[in-house]
Parts: sequence; C-alpha cells; structure tokens
Amino acid sequence: MKNSNNRKSGLLFYALLAGLLLFGEVQTVKAQVSGPQEIKWMWVGQLRHWFSNGLAEIEYGRRGRACCENTDQIDGLIYPAQFANQNHNVAGVMWIGTTDYDDPVSNENYAHKVVCMGSRVLNLNTEIYPEKIEMIGRYDHPVVLVDNAPASDLDDRDEVDIIDPDMSEDRMVVIRTHTSIGITVTKKVRYFAQKNHENFYIYDYVFKNTGIIDNNGTVVQKDLKDVVFHWQHRLAFGHEAFVQGWAYSNQNYGRNAVNDVIGENGLTDGSEFRASINWFGPHSGSGNFLRDIGQPNPTNSKMVSAQYVGIAVLHADTDVDNKADDIFQPKTTKFMGSDRDDQGVNQYNADLMSRKYTKHMTAGHLPQSHAELIGESFADDYGDDNGGYSAAQGFGPYPLMKHGDSIRIVLVEAIGSLDIITNKQVTVNWANNENLILPNGSEASSADEYKRTWVETGKDSLYKAFRNAKRIFNEIETSGVISDPAPPAPTSFSVIGGGDRIQLKWTPPETAFSNFAGYRVYRGVDRPDTTFQLIYDGTETSYDDKSAKRGVDYYYYVVTYDDGSTNTDVTNSGTPLESSMFYTLTNQPATLKRPPGKKLSEIRVVPNPYNIRAQELQFGTTTQDRIAFYGLPANCKIKIFTERGDLVNTIIHDDGSGDETWEQLTSSRQLVVSGVYIAYFEVMQDIIDQNSGSISLKKGDNIFRRFVIIR
Repeated sequence: MKNSNNRKSGLLFYALLAGLLLFGEVQTVKAQVSGPQEIKWMWVGQLRHWFSNGLAEIEYGRRGRACCENTDQIDGLIYPAQFANQNHNVAGVMWIGTTDYDDPVSNENYAHKVVCMGSRVLNLNTEIYPEKIEMIGRYDHPVVLVDNAPASDLDDRDEVDIIDPDMSEDRMVVIRTHTSIGITVTKKVRYFAQKNHENFYIYDYVFKNTGIIDNNGTVVQKDLKDVVFHWQHRLAFGHEAFVQGWAYSNQNYGRNAVNDVIGENGLTDGSEFRASINWFGPHSGSGNFLRDIGQPNPTNSKMVSAQYVGIAVLHADTDVDNKADDIFQPKTTKFMGSDRDDQGVNQYNADLMSRKYTKHMTAGHLPQSHAELIGESFADDYGDDNGGYSAAQGFGPYPLMKHGDSIRIVLVEAIGSLDIITNKQVTVNWANNENLILPNGSEASSADEYKRTWVETGKDSLYKAFRNAKRIFNEIETSGVISDPAPPAPTSFSVIGGGDRIQLKWTPPETAFSNFAGYRVYRGVDRPDTTFQLIYDGTETSYDDKSAKRGVDYYYYVVTYDDGSTNTDVTNSGTPLESSMFYTLTNQPATLKRPPGKKLSEIRVVPNPYNIRAQELQFGTTTQDRIAFYGLPANCKIKIFTERGDLVNTIIHDDGSGDETWEQLTSSRQLVVSGVYIAYFEVMQDIIDQNSGSISLKKGDNIFRRFVIIR
C-alpha cells in the first residue's frame, strides 16, 4: 500500500509539471542545466574531459552560460592536455526514443516519445534522474609538493571514490541514470593513461528497461517499442586561436567543423570501422583554402587546428536476445544543424518529438556526407545553420524492449594529430618552402601539398587509436584485463629549491610490478605547458638538479618505466612504457633560492613580529602561518623554543640554500599560540669557503634569535 501511494503521489506531481510544460510551448535557446548536476573530470592523461551525471556534456553545461559565455563555448575533450587551450567539445547530446507510448505522467499517448539530454538543455530530476556518478581508480594520485606546498592539478581535478588495484584502466567513471520512459542507463567511461592509448575513451553503455521513471523508484512496467539510441557530437577546432584573439569569428562554436562518415551499411565501403570523423575545415575568412589547412598561426610557427576527432563503434547488440555485434548499426548516420534541427527540449511536445524521431533519429544514411558536400570549398560557407553542423548517429530501432530487457552499445571517442614537435617543424618548413619531405620519404611538389599531407596523418593516428581501442575492448571482454597497462606511478614526488641545486625525491609505486626498469625525470622551463627534456634515468629515488640556473622557473615530473616486454604496439613494439606524466607533473615553479649565508650573524627571522592580522603584508593568505629564516648557512639544525625553554619543534636545514620556512607547527602538528619564541641555529658540519678553501663555519657554531608571534 505504501509503495502504491508513493507512486500515485509521484505521478500526480509529474502530471502537474507536464501540464505546465504543455502550456509553455516556446522552446528556449539558452543553454541551461536544471537540477543537481554532478561532474567528474578525467585528468590523468593527455586526453581530458568532464563527464556529467546527466549522461551528456551539453553546451555550456559545466558552469553555465551566464558566467562563462566568453570562455566555455569550447569546453572539454582536451587534447593534447600537456598544452594550454586545446579544447574541442562544444556539446555532447543523447536522445532516447520509443513509439506508441502511453505516458503515465501526462496521460497522453505519444506516437513518438523522446527523452533528451542536450544539446542545450538538461532537465535533471524532471526528465532524467541521476542515481550515481563515481570515479574508480587503479590507484590514487601521488602527493606532489614543491617547496613543501601542494603542486598538482590532480588535487582538485582527480576525485577518486574507489580504489581497485586489479583493474587495467587508470580511471573509470561509472554513471547510472534513470529516464522518464523507464530506461535506466549505465555508462562506463574507460581510460588508459599509457602512451599508446592516452588519446581515446571507451564508452560502454547498457540501456535496461527497468521501468523506473523517477527518483522515488516508481516503477511503471511497459514494453517499449522501436527504441532508438541517438548521439550527436558538436565539435570545434582552434581553441588556442580563439584565446589568443586571432580566430575566425564563428569557429569557436564549430561553424567550419567538417563531418564525415565511414563504414555505414555494414562496412560495404571497405572501411575498417563504423565511425564519424570530424576536422577543421578551411575558413572563408582566410581567403586561401590550401593555406588554411591546419590553421597556421600568424607567425607561421605552429598549426592550431591539425586534429581529427572521431567516434567509432566497438559493439552494438543485434537485439535484446542476440548480443552479437550488429555491423549494420548505427542504422542512421547524418549531420544535423547545431542550431536549427529540432534541438529544443520538451518531452510533452508531440510534434517536436515526432520530428526528432522521424527526421533525425531514424533518418537512415544520407546519400552524401557533410564532407562530400563541402568538397574543396570553405566549410563555413556550407548551409544556412549559423551554428554549424554536428555529427549524428542513431542505433536501432530495436523492435521490442520488454521490462527487464537490455541493449549494450560500446563506442570509442579518440583524437589523432601530429605531435607538437613535428607540427612546428612542418609549419616552419611550409612557411619557408624548404625541406618538403613527405611522410613516405618522397619530396612534395609544393609547400601546400607538403603541409596538407602531414596534417592528414592525424587521420592515421585516429585510426590507430580505433584499432587499439578495439583490441583493448576484446581483451577486457575475454579476460577482464588488458595485456599492456601503464606502469604504476610513484606514490609521492617532492621538489625543493635549494641554494645551488633543486632537490627531487620520490617514493616507489604502492604496487610493485615485475618488469620494472627504472625511473625517468623530465624538466620543463618557464611554464608547465611546454616540451620537457629528460634529465635523469636510473633506479634511485632522488636526484639533484645541479644544472638549474638562478632566476629561472622549472617544472618537473617523474615516471616509472618498464622493460618494454608488454609493449606490442606495431609502431614502437618493445620500447618501454612509462606511467603518465600527469600523475607527478608540478604546476608550481621550482627555483634556486638565495645562496647560503657566510656568517651566523646574518640570520634573520621574517616577519618579526608575526601578526596574524597582517597576513597580506607577510606571505599572503594561502601561507598565512609562515615564518621564514633568512641568511642561513648551507646546513644547520634549527630548534624553536618557548620563552621558558620548552622545545616546540626541530627543523633540519640541508638543501644548500640560505632560506627555510616554518608554518608555526609544533612537532605534534599543533599550531603554536601567541608569545615570545627563541630560535637556536647550530651548524651540523664544517662549511668550506669555496674561494679560500678554508673552513668558514665549524660544526657546532651556533647563534640564537628571539621573535614574537601575535595570534
């Protein structure tokens, strides 16, 4: 009786809501998320994206249009993440449709009922009902410190809920969401942070007719007819150009993105994959089609739009009782106007839902793809949809999904492109009309042919990602694990700037692996989004960077690597695999500190007095309790006492610099109180003057300093 009453009250509420929506017929064009959205970032590799518990990453869906219209038009699907402003996602869309549907909320029969997630609207808790979103990790991210302060993006972006050391994926996001037609969607996003696999995600969907239509668990058992699962992918290229202020006016939302399709109709075209492929189409604003391929920057030093993005099918159930892969799915592949093609959302608008279902979700395959229609013309000149065109795929219709039936669809989304070094070299060669050697070793007939051929190798990289994803998927299906996981990363990484060196220390992985070969340390200069150089290769767990120069900012990461025995990649078989650089990449600079003092009389305590009310005048609010000791010898012991002689803490200073800091913590990690304190400094070993060769400070030399703390 209790369940029945809950069901009736729930249906009454949604009936009232449906009535309001029926009378409010105007479709909004503003991007919006209603309801409690949760997101998880995948941040541990070269491909980064955010995932919504609403199953689709819609336009402006992460932070909203009101706050971020000028920054978030392209948001997510970041590659290569090592460099800034590499976003490609404008909107991800999922629609689920059925026919002849008696709606328990509106009490209407709909010829076509469509539940929509995007492109601009996401109705949480009125159309879709998230149950959970969680991140599972093979291990947690390491503790990364620079000068004893947190220095990793992962501290904020990598929110792991469950640790599973037996999984092959570095990270997996699991989402479960119910819909108003009673289909529960479970989505698993698999990511492998290994150099051969770090440019793709595997999306594993299971659609089950549970009958659950709301957050209260209300179950309405229905057999669903002619069920279709539909995705759209709206992409854009050249985010870097937009941020730097020289992009074409409409490329930021994909007006010139080109969509192509391969493998439709059961791979009868000879393709290896069933896939949609997207790339940057030369823009009319350039005035030169061939010159604009890849979009060279104004200084002709780099191309900012040389990527290919694609979605391929790894598996699609033939039917609810036949789990074999149906090579004729998706049954619909087309391109859709990102603004005009029935993108509104209203699950009680019968005409709108019928147009969605018949014109878009079950349209079949077009005679020509978007790319074929554009040909060698400017992509932004095609068509009359000012928002550009999105790639669309429709799976089904599946004739009958009875209560309890399920359909599984597995996709891979990948990005292929030139590596940054090759990209820059090709751009310079093209601009200078020299060294025009093609990938096959022959010489190009023109600079434009040279650049175009190299850019199009990004499609080869995309296809390689599809192949790797297919192999991984098959291995997981067969054994539950993959044959070539990335080595586990070190569990911690500490970088300390000293007076004559920068000290690097790390701890071994929490889980040992049999083919361990060593560690490698890489260093970048001036900023973290740059290329890094190898500076150490060995089996020790520390390294002193003595080549660092004063006044220069340095960024580091350390990786474990194996002996290459598990690397079977066709292009680099047998070469060692490394843990992902992003586990330990520092996001704060390390620098050489001031040189050590030569006399104990030079030691100063700063600030003195320390006053908590003057944080902004001292070391700022993020290090509000910091006290610094300046003018120290290269090595010394610092003992801090209360005025009556109680030992508060002992600090060992041995980094070769003249600086040390103290966060006003006792040896038991308690914050000290206001009062007068005494610092005792004692040299721990003889210090030799580098010029004279004589002893400048002897072991045991000491001095006291008094200071005041006001809290």
